[in-house]
Amino acid sequence: MNVFAYGSHRFACRWCLICRCGVALLLGLLPAAALACTPPPGGLPIFTIAQRVQAADVVLEGDVTQMTAINFQNDTATISVTRYFKGSGPASVTITNFGPGALCRSQVDVGDHWLFFAKGDPNAVMTASYLSQFDAVTSATANTIAQILAALNMRARAFLPLLVARPANIAAAPTRAEDHALIGLALMVAGAGVLGFWLRFLASRT
Repeated sequence: MNVFAYGSHRFACRWCLICRCGVALLLGLLPAAALACTPPPGGLPIFTIAQRVQAADVVLEGDVTQMTAINFQNDTATISVTRYFKGSGPASVTITNFGPGALCRSQVDVGDHWLFFAKGDPNAVMTASYLSQFDAVTSATANTIAQILAALNMRARAFLPLLVARPANIAAAPTRAEDHALIGLALMVAGAGVLGFWLRFLASRT
């Protein structure tokens, strides 16, 4: 009877120890998960559009047409591309590594229109490019697009043909035919002058 009681007591102590370790481990992990997206000391670093463009392999504008989730965390977006700013590829691309703000990721949904920063090959599955929390996408405003173009040393595309007119205050350069005409006129004037001189000379001798 004492042996049975002793064995039961040891089993209960071991089970209690296991439970305590499990609770301690769980409590240790929960703060880490809760603090995973807490801004670092000194505040969240903010990177310029130019820095984000430089860090990304591909920068594009487009609409999210489909969303899928991997392990309920890693969201993958299918994007209908409006235009590429950096890189080139197909009309539809796939970018993964999106997610909820609690995981410090950029959250995107079907129907969203964004500017996307990504790494990888547009012909395969790309990964969202982060330099800080939530900065794999940004709004497609005129100011942001201007900053992207400036970072890439690009100019806004002109969709109408460029018409170049000759300024009115700049004289047109003479053509080859005009040059020949001026030379011929000069020779005629010079010849008439020489002929006139000889006629006067001969008249004075008579």
